[in-house]
Amino acid sequence: MLDREAARLAQVEAVARAGFAPEPVQDFSPCYFGGPSPSCDDLQQPDGARDVCGGRCIGMVGSAIVFEQGGASFVVCLKDWESHEVELVENEVLCTYDFAPQQMSLL
Repeated sequence: MLDREAARLAQVEAVARAGFAPEPVQDFSPCYFGGPSPSCDDLQQPDGARDVCGGRCIGMVGSAIVFEQGGASFVVCLKDWESHEVELVENEVLCTYDFAPQQMSLL
């Protein structure tokens, strides 16, 4: 998808006239997620308390932590938690979330 957008941008006359050339797309997902990243369309913000999150951490980009719970992917900004004591609990879920059902396509 990014390659397609770069190719489209290269066709814009002002871009070509300025001498910009598209660079190869680089996938940094393994650096942030240890593998393929989840689709942005699948990420949800959890409802409920803003001072707790729960699930299996699958990645982090900037101040946003991405975690999985019940097959759904959630994202929470940790910026508000800066300079606060944080408790990490393993093998125990302290909070659960309701999540929007995901539409599946049949082809």
